Amino acid sequence: MRDRPKPGSRRPYRLRPRPPATPSTTPAWRRALGKPVIWLVTLLLAATAAYFSDYLKTFFGALLPVDKAEQASGRPPVEVVDIHYLNTNNAYFLTKPPTEEDQAGWDRRSGPPPAAWLDRQGAVPLDVAKWEITLEGRRTAEVVVTDMRPKLVSPCEPPLDGSLIETPNQGGGDKFRFGVAVDRPNPVMTTIGGGVAPFPYFEQKTIKLPKGEKNVVTVEATTSGGYCRWTIEVDYLADGKRGQMSITAPDGKPFAVTGHLDPARYSSVFLAVSRQCPEPYRRVFGAEYAEIQAGTKPECG
Repeated sequence: MRDRPKPGSRRPYRLRPRPPATPSTTPAWRRALGKPVIWLVTLLLAATAAYFSDYLKTFFGALLPVDKAEQASGRPPVEVVDIHYLNTNNAYFLTKPPTEEDQAGWDRRSGPPPAAWLDRQGAVPLDVAKWEITLEGRRTAEVVVTDMRPKLVSPCEPPLDGSLIETPNQGGGDKFRFGVAVDRPNPVMTTIGGGVAPFPYFEQKTIKLPKGEKNVVTVEATTSGGYCRWTIEVDYLADGKRGQMSITAPDGKPFAVTGHLDPARYSSVFLAVSRQCPEPYRRVFGAEYAEIQAGTKPECG
């Protein structure tokens, strides 16, 4: 027989077991992201990183050796900061014969045609091409140029034919410069001027480029008769190892020079003012030019 509770007494409370909890399928990181505190901390960290980014870059950059930081910058050890043609030739070949409109754009009374006019006519230097190249070192440790040499982009071809402009030969003066025959096998940069006897420069010397220092190199490239196009290959020592770079004319074009034709083969020739004709840069045809060159006809007609 079950005991009955006495009158006025309470029935004892019995604990009922809870049903087992169902495990959550949501990842812990996703549950954490749902909390406002986590979002607030994340936003604060992002804002702090953005504010101090420049300071952090400077700090960690200071921990790197200077040469390592310079290498990491992606800048080459040697840069060409300027390159331009020296308009001092004694003649130019025009790949595009000048029209009457073209000729009107050149005031012959003012002297030789300007460089921009020559570029529009596709001018190619005759016999010798003179370029001035400015190199600058980009490393704290000195960069050393050990060699410079022309490299043909294709075999030299027969000389070009077309129109010719004679200009006064201004010479090279006494300024130190390099001379090289681009159509010879294994061409070598040889010294010209500067009061020294010619010698193959890079067989005996180098060019040193401290950081930020500019060095101007003048190159006079010649051909024995053909039409040649080339680049200038540069070997150097930097960052503890050897490197190489290629120099081209402006706009990535190769350097070019062409040799003489038989005078009669030119379609037309503008005679140099040094011939003392009343009309500056008088235009003649190839057959007449051949007679002038042979001395069988007066220069001024």
